[in-house]
Amino acid sequence: MEIGRGIKTPDQEMRESAATMTGSSSDLRFPLNLSQGELQHYMTFEISEFQKLAYQPGDVASDGSTTPHNPHTTISLYIPEQIAMKSTASYENMGLNFASEFFVDQQGEEGGIGNFFTDTGTEVGSKLLTTFGDFVANEAGEIGRQNLTGTASNAGKVVLFRGIDFRTFNFSYKFAPRNQDESNAVANIIKQFRKGMLPSIEGGGMFYTIPDTFQITYKVLGSGDTGAKYLHKFKTCSLLDCDVQYGADGTFGVFRSGAPTNVQMTLTFQETLQVTKDDVDKDY
Repeated sequence: MEIGRGIKTPDQEMRESAATMTGSSSDLRFPLNLSQGELQHYMTFEISEFQKLAYQPGDVASDGSTTPHNPHTTISLYIPEQIAMKSTASYENMGLNFASEFFVDQQGEEGGIGNFFTDTGTEVGSKLLTTFGDFVANEAGEIGRQNLTGTASNAGKVVLFRGIDFRTFNFSYKFAPRNQDESNAVANIIKQFRKGMLPSIEGGGMFYTIPDTFQITYKVLGSGDTGAKYLHKFKTCSLLDCDVQYGADGTFGVFRSGAPTNVQMTLTFQETLQVTKDDVDKDY
């Protein structure tokens, strides 16, 4: 039977699908008509090999220069229904009663607090035991004071700043491919994300290679705006988690080629550099 020009048999489609999935692509997107019509808002994930530098591609160095991006793969996906940016700072509540009395005592001794850190282990241990004993005695006295007078000592608490955390981002995507090309694109996208987050092994199995890094960018088009000036920017990221679920709509199904009909992928990224006050003015 002669097949008309442009018409492929199921076997031909499956062979071409297998060939596409085993190859590597440097420019992947889903859906395939991304950046067109109503799908003009999207985001890109540029995947680069880890750079053996103090800073990563795209991050600004101390001299103000920026390392170049050399991505081996770029993945473009639609912006999920919800995106979030969370900044966190760490503080610790500390009571001064125990600690302050201990260090004030050391300052009052000859040589000051410096002597405390140069004392022998026995002397340090003795001082700690003495201070701890005083602390217990004070607590007993506090119990009596509260029961007798109905008042409590002011603990003299203060808040100490301990630092800032690295930002993390979660993106969840639902893929419902409509044809073989879209099924191939979904398979390749998942493969490239997984390859980017995982290391290789070298040195006879003794060492891991450092996984790839990711540069994420929002692309909000229209009205002459080619960026996303009202959304945050990303510092270089590492991919912490790639969770793929087949049959995410509650029913597992495949096309004639064997490709899943419904796939959900959830990605968790963490920035490799912290965002400071100065970075906020740069839209991070």
